[in-house]
Amino acid sequence: HEHAHALWQISLAEQWADDELEASSAELRTALAALPAVPGSWLWGKADGVQRSIMRMMAWRAAADWIVLCCLLLLLVTGYRLPHLCAAFHGQGRAARLDKLRAAVIAEVQLLGLDMWQLGCAISAFVLVVVSVVRLPDFLGDLLLHCSTLEDVSEAGFRRFWEALGALWELVVMLTLWNTYKFLIRAAVFSLLMPSWGFLGLRLGARVVLWVALCCLPWTMQDPTNALLVAAICGFVSLTVAVRKGEGKGEAGDIAVRMDGVRFSWPNILALVAMVTDALLLMYARSLRSWLGAPAALVAAVLVSVAWLLAASLPLAVEGFEQESRACRTSARYHAVVHMLRRGVLLPAAATLLNRAAEGGRWARPSTTLVLFVGASSVMGIGLQRTDEVPAALGLDLVFPPLYLGGFAFTQLLLLSAEVLGAAPWLVLVLAALGPCWAFGYLWALGAIGEPE
Repeated sequence: HEHAHALWQISLAEQWADDELEASSAELRTALAALPAVPGSWLWGKADGVQRSIMRMMAWRAAADWIVLCCLLLLLVTGYRLPHLCAAFHGQGRAARLDKLRAAVIAEVQLLGLDMWQLGCAISAFVLVVVSVVRLPDFLGDLLLHCSTLEDVSEAGFRRFWEALGALWELVVMLTLWNTYKFLIRAAVFSLLMPSWGFLGLRLGARVVLWVALCCLPWTMQDPTNALLVAAICGFVSLTVAVRKGEGKGEAGDIAVRMDGVRFSWPNILALVAMVTDALLLMYARSLRSWLGAPAALVAAVLVSVAWLLAASLPLAVEGFEQESRACRTSARYHAVVHMLRRGVLLPAAATLLNRAAEGGRWARPSTTLVLFVGASSVMGIGLQRTDEVPAALGLDLVFPPLYLGGFAFTQLLLLSAEVLGAAPWLVLVLAALGPCWAFGYLWALGAIGEPE
C-alpha cells in the first residue's frame, strides 16, 4: 500500500511537469509569432540607430575611395611625384597594402598642392616684376645666381616688386604738391638762362647778354638755321677754354671703381643701347627725314626737350633749399631721369627739331631756337650735372666726365646738323671723324675718362 501511494505521487509530478512545459512552449510560440516578419540580412535585423551609423560609415568609406581614386589619377597625369608615391607605397610598415596606398596617395596630393601654390606665387611674382619693369634686371640676376627653388623665386620676385613700388613712391613724395609747383616754376625760369653758364672766360652778365643775343638770331636772320653756325663757333670756343682750364674734367668713374665692373641694370643697358641707336641715327639721318617730319615726332621732340631743360635746371632751382637740394642731388630717381633723357632720347629729339628747321615754314624759327637750348645745355651746360654725386643705388656704372660728354655731344650735333641740313659729302665725312678724334684726344690731353675695367 505504501509503495502504491509513492508511485501515484510520482505520476502526478510527471503530469504537472508535462503541463508546465507545454504551457511554456505555447507562450514562447505566441511571443515569436508576435515579432515582425523581416528578411534574414544581418543589417536589417539590427536596431535603427545601429543601422544609421553603419550606413554613414559605409558612405564615408565609399566617398573616400572615390576621392583617393581621383587623387591617384591626378598624380598619374602630373607624373613628377610618382617616384615618391612608389617609394612611400613600398616603404616599411605592417599596414595592409590598400591602406598604405591610400595614405601615400593622400600625402603626395597634399605635397602636390603645396608645389602648385609655390608655382603660382612664383609666376605672380614674376609677372609683377615684369609689369613694374624697374627691378627686372635685378630680379633676373637673382634668378640666375641665387634662386634654386620656387620659394626662392617667389621671395626674390616679391622683394624686387616692393622695391620698385618703394622707388615709385619715393619719386611721388620727394616733394609735396606745392613744392613741386614752386620748384617747377623756378626750374622753368632757370632753364631760360641756364645754357649761358657754358660761356667760360666771361663774367656772369656778359654770359647772359651773349646767350640772349644768340637766342635772338633765329628770329632776326632770314635763314634761321644760320644761327646754328654762330652757336657752333661759340660752343667750340667754350670747349677750348674748358679743355685748357680742365673745367668739367671731374672725378668720373668712382662708381665703377667701387663696383669693379659693369652691373646688369637698366641704366647700364640703356647706356649701351643708346650708343648703338645714336650711331644708327647719325648714319641714316637723311633716310629718316620722312619719319622725323611727322607731327607726332615734333610733339614728342618738344616734350623731350622741355623735360630735359627742366630736369637739367632743377639743381639750380632748388639751390638754397637745403633739404630739397640734398634730396635732388642724391636721388637715384632724379639721376635716372636725367641720364635717360641725355643718353636715350635727346639726340633723336634734336634730329626732329633740326629737320623741322630745315623744312622751313612757320615752325622753323621756334625749332631752331629750341635746338639752341638743347644743344647749349647738353654741350656747355652739362657741367652742372655733378657726376661725382651719382648714387651707387642707381646702378649706372658707365659714368663719364661732364667735359667728355659735352665734347662728344658737340661732335654728334655737328654731324647731325650737317646731314639733316644737306651739307656737302666731304664736310659730313670730316665731321664724322671728329667724334673718334675727340675721344682719343681727350685721353691724350686730359687722361682716362674713368670707364669701368
